[in-house]
Amino acid sequence: MEVNTYIVVVSWEQITTTVKQVVANFGDYILLFDNAILVNTEYRSSEIRDALKRALADDAQIYVCKLDRGSAWSNVEVSNISIKAFYRNE
Repeated sequence: MEVNTYIVVVSWEQITTTVKQVVANFGDYILLFDNAILVNTEYRSSEIRDALKRALADDAQIYVCKLDRGSAWSNVEVSNISIKAFYRNE
């Protein structure tokens, strides 16, 4: 099965620890900032979203999107080299 990189974004008021615990069940992840995580996984975006919906408050806002090359970032909590390596699945 193909491993894809997804960005997972949740509303600010959600508990980061819970989000990280749920995302960790899907694969390796790195925290970009409090409400945004990159995850490498063989699962579909809808499966990640559904797991977060079950774990978070009913009004939680959740966005999960498959990423591809050409992304750009600034001032995130992880180093540029770590993000680039994560994209290459190293």
